[in-house]
Amino acid sequence: MTHAGKRVGIVDIAKAVGVSKASVSYALNGTGRLDPETRDRILKAAGDLGYKANFSARNLRRKGTGVVIVGLSIAPTSTRSSQDMRYFMAAWQGALDVALERGYLMLFAPSQVFAQRLDHIPCDGAIVMDARTPDPLVGKFLKAGIPVVTIGQDTTLEANPKLGLVDSPHGEIAQKALDLMSARGARQVALIQGSSAYHFNRLVREAYEAFCSRTDQVPQIVDVGYVASETAGHDAMHALLSRDDPPDAVFAGLDRLATGALLAVERAGLKVPDDVMIAAGSDGLTERSSIPITSSELYPDQLGRSAMDMLIRHIETGDEMGRIIIPGALNERASTAASLKETVK
Repeated sequence: MTHAGKRVGIVDIAKAVGVSKASVSYALNGTGRLDPETRDRILKAAGDLGYKANFSARNLRRKGTGVVIVGLSIAPTSTRSSQDMRYFMAAWQGALDVALERGYLMLFAPSQVFAQRLDHIPCDGAIVMDARTPDPLVGKFLKAGIPVVTIGQDTTLEANPKLGLVDSPHGEIAQKALDLMSARGARQVALIQGSSAYHFNRLVREAYEAFCSRTDQVPQIVDVGYVASETAGHDAMHALLSRDDPPDAVFAGLDRLATGALLAVERAGLKVPDDVMIAAGSDGLTERSSIPITSSELYPDQLGRSAMDMLIRHIETGDEMGRIIIPGALNERASTAASLKETVK
């Protein structure tokens, strides 16, 4: 333990464990290459000795602010519901956990308009969620020389040492959902999605078009643009059901589009999944809808944690940020359950 009034430093920890000061610094900052056992011994010793990081001194040494910004890029005509924000709140919480662990203050910029007011607030780096193509918020930070990690890709940007990417395998998960519905009897699958300005929508569309080509289906696509609301999902599904060759399954790029599609199916007097199967490209509203909807699990908390870890590592070490894809999963629910169609396929 420590003597009264004495502040424990990395020298004390290094002596207690029998390692170098550099090793202690790596362990405390989560950087460098240490074997897990050594890192654990250092962290345990730091806790036993009552070590408390002096983040203010660290920021002064490297001439940093200790502030990072997490912004949400929203198109002018797009909409967000309180339920829709669950995904972003989970990602924000994951990012906040890492920021606090590493001694950084995190400022939320929940809209592009709010972020514009941060021009005169110094920061060490930024995370932009739901980045689109082109993304003015990402461009704003890069122009100011501020390192940025995006969740979702701005495909107009070239490789940049101050730019990192964390994302989900949207196309791969959509492919799993499409194959699942096909295996369970769907003969005509439609796609409802939002604006192609978002890279994830383009990945899903590519997966869908490849699926149609492989299964000899005629693509049925409704693009609702930026206003990807439940009403938009309902109207898109209503239009699809009014066709001479209506689909018996649909993949909706977002959960709120899927819940709107479900309502349209029910209002048409049809049953899910017997008449129409539904799957969604994101989770949230789907689990508690009138019929639970099969959805993509994107693990937003892990996206947030990975993005913040990547950003802080770059701030503190200058390491290249690069690209990380967080594996996702498909949550199978009642909307794609096996029905009579599977037995007569």
